[in-house]
Amino acid sequence: MKLTEIRDIAKTMGIRNTSKLKKADLIRTIQRHEGNQDCYGAPWRLECSQEDCSWNRDCRTQNP
Repeated sequence: MKLTEIRDIAKTMGIRNTSKLKKADLIRTIQRHEGNQDCYGAPWRLECSQEDCSWNRDCRTQNP
């Protein structure tokens, strides 16, 4: 997903001041807002059990 799309998602959630955040940091902010652990791109991501997280699939495909 492109950064502009992620910023749009954040905006609809009421998250502000996203222009200076990198993709991973913005996703972690969204994860916290959703009530999930802010672990996007964590080293243990392939063993993640947060199936309800919106970023689960994208996270698992990230390069370390």
